[in-house]
Amino acid sequence: MNKEIKVGALSLGLTYAGCFFGAGFVSGKELYEFFGAFGVKGYLGLALAIILFAVFGSLLIRNVQLSGRRNLDDVLILPDLKLPRIILGAITIFIMYGILVVMAAGAGALINQVFDLPHYIGCLLFIALACFGTLYGISGAVKVFTYLVPVLVVMSLIICFTALSKYGISFDFPENNDNPLLLSWWFSAVTYVSYNIITLIGAMIPVGAYVKKKSTAYIGIISGCLFAMSIALGIFVTVTSVFSSVESELPMLTVAFTVSNIFGFIYAFLLIAAMYGASLSCFVGVVVYCEEKSSVFSKHKKLFVWALGIIAFLCSLVGFGNLVNTVYPLFGYFGFVILALIIGNFIYLKVKK
Repeated sequence: MNKEIKVGALSLGLTYAGCFFGAGFVSGKELYEFFGAFGVKGYLGLALAIILFAVFGSLLIRNVQLSGRRNLDDVLILPDLKLPRIILGAITIFIMYGILVVMAAGAGALINQVFDLPHYIGCLLFIALACFGTLYGISGAVKVFTYLVPVLVVMSLIICFTALSKYGISFDFPENNDNPLLLSWWFSAVTYVSYNIITLIGAMIPVGAYVKKKSTAYIGIISGCLFAMSIALGIFVTVTSVFSSVESELPMLTVAFTVSNIFGFIYAFLLIAAMYGASLSCFVGVVVYCEEKSSVFSKHKKLFVWALGIIAFLCSLVGFGNLVNTVYPLFGYFGFVILALIIGNFIYLKVKK
């Protein structure tokens, strides 16, 4: 991002929301696995998650402002502890890259469900688009989110309201958590937040360097959470009301097609756009981190980006459903460390100031 680009509260909020509007979120699969599986308690979990997103998103931007730095490891571990920094950076970048793989797998599942084309074709096309977008850097990501998120909010809510008017709202859905990695509704909510923080951290740290005022940080992050909450609540109510949809890999897409084919294709586009936004935030974060560690990656950026893209494509062939059920909770466990570091570094920076 160059110095001419300014990040105000609205741009910050749209970017923050866009970073975790991924395949699992907008498809409804992720929201059901982490919240709907706990029955009505899922509403409590969803509310807790939004509050935690507001808290940790604000702390993350404030850490960037207080430290005056934009490196991932500097923002999370400011004291000069080289080995912990190296370990933390390597694991975080690995997870961010893993989320790119999950998004590509989600795109493959979508293309297969909508157009009955082989899974690998969707994965390949998606990775190619992600590579092109990443080459434009963090400024390109901010522009994408500025236009993408408002469209996602409006269209998702229209489809949700239309589906609910047809099928009605039901709060009588069973508690059906069979995932041993998610122990309770509140633990599942914290896990959900922790791995999503990893999704957005790579993009939000460089963006945060261009947020000058404390008030901009708080207003922007809270507005981003409100955008996310509006979509999450609409999708959550819709999926649990049309309960048969949860058996699908992409529940909301199934609901949209039951309403009409037009809505189905519109929602398919929204899903691809959301996946693209989440993958872009992670992919850009990975590349920026590597460029700051070595000039070799900067000199050969195109080759580096396309090489990472090819590897991600091969890994995405595992399948979307399998990745959401197992990889995301495991990522969330490591995310607990990230949440603790964000709090600890904020306290350290405030005391130092």
